[in-house]
Amino acid sequence: MEIAAVIFVLVMLGIAFISFRVLKRTVKLAFRLLLVLVLLLAAATGAVALLYFGGFLPGQ
Repeated sequence: MEIAAVIFVLVMLGIAFISFRVLKRTVKLAFRLLLVLVLLLAAATGAVALLYFGGFLPGQ
């Protein structure tokens, strides 16, 4: 599960980077940054969920 969490974060970071670059010329900076923030929050939430339900957090 730990590897899955890392892969999930890397995929989400890649999607955030690609969407930032694609939207560079079409959308204002504030909207682009908001979209990237949402994607990064989704990545962090997913990684924590995978670690938590996978049982790899300390104390479990």
